[in-house]
Amino acid sequence: MMLKTERFVPEDVGNLKAYFIDPGENEAATWVIGFPELFDYMQSLAQGYHKAYAVRHQMISPGEKLSEQEWSRVLSLFLNEIDAPDGIEDRMAIVEHEKARADNTGGARIHRHFAMEENDPFSTRTLKAPNYMGNEFISRICELEFGHPSIPGRFNQYALRRLREERPDLDPTPLVEAIEEAAALVGVDPEKYCARSAYQDASFQAFKRVLKTRLDRASKAHLQGLLDQGTDEDTAQRALKDALPRIRSEVITETLPGLHARLREIVASCRQDIGALPAALDEAGFTLRQDAERGPEAPYFVDYRLPACPASGDPARTMKMGALDRLARLDRAQLSEALD
Repeated sequence: MMLKTERFVPEDVGNLKAYFIDPGENEAATWVIGFPELFDYMQSLAQGYHKAYAVRHQMISPGEKLSEQEWSRVLSLFLNEIDAPDGIEDRMAIVEHEKARADNTGGARIHRHFAMEENDPFSTRTLKAPNYMGNEFISRICELEFGHPSIPGRFNQYALRRLREERPDLDPTPLVEAIEEAAALVGVDPEKYCARSAYQDASFQAFKRVLKTRLDRASKAHLQGLLDQGTDEDTAQRALKDALPRIRSEVITETLPGLHARLREIVASCRQDIGALPAALDEAGFTLRQDAERGPEAPYFVDYRLPACPASGDPARTMKMGALDRLARLDRAQLSEALD
C-alpha cells in the first residue's frame, strides 16, 4: 500500500479541482463523495483566514482490492495521524480512479484521491504537517490488518518501532521478513535498508507547479504591458524573452517562503530518524552538503535544485539556501552523529 500527501496553496487549488473532475490518463474517474464546489469553499476558507495552504490532498493506492470498510479504516488512521478535527469527513471530496497497471490485476488498478480542508472552519487551526514516516506507518498497519503482502519502505525501523509500541496486537513478522529479503537482494544490513521511491516527491511537484503557474502569470502580464504601450507583437515577444531571466528570478524570490516551509516540514518529519534526512531532502529537490575541507565540525548546507525553464532557455541550476541548522533549527552535533 502506498500513501502520498501534498498540500495546495490557494492559487493552485483550481488545478487539483480539474484533476478530480477530468479522468485524464485514467480509464475511469468516479466521485465517491463530495462535489467540485468543495474546492472553491476550501480555497475561500484559506484566503479568508490568510493561510498559506488551502487543501490537503491524500492519495491512497492499496495495490489490492479493498472493501468500503477497509477504505474507511485507512482514512480513519490517516485522519488520526494528522489530528484532523471532528466532522472533516463531511466536507471532503473523494474520487476513485481506475488506471491500467502492468500486471492488469483488478485491485492494483484502483486508487483514491482524498481532498480536505487544510484549515478548520471553526477554530481556524491548520492540520498537522505531512509526515512521510506517518504515511509509511499507516501503510504497514493496513497491510498487516488486511492480510496484504508487507512492502518495505524508506522508514522501516521507524515503522517497526511504532508497531511494537502502539500495536502489540499485530505480529510484525511479515514486515520483518520482507525487509530481510529486500536487504539481502541489495546486500545491506536489514536495519539500514531503505527503499527509494519510484516517483518524485509530491510536494516538490506541487512547488514546481506553483513556480510554473506564477511564472506564466508574470510573463503574460509583462507581455500584455508591452502590447498596451503600443509595442508590436514581434518586438514584444523578443523583449519578453530578454526579460524572462529577471522575471523568473523575481518569481522564485516571491515563492521562497514556501520553499523554506517545505524544508522545515521535511526536517520535522525526520527528527526521530535523522539518518533518513539526506534521502528525504534529495527526493524533495534539496541537496545536503558539507565542506569537507573545514573538517567534521563544519556546518551542513542546503541547496535547492531548480528545474530548467524552457521558455527562457535557462538550464537546471542549483540555488544555495544556507546552513541547515539555521534554516531548520536542527542540532548540528545530532546531525553529524547520525550521518557519520
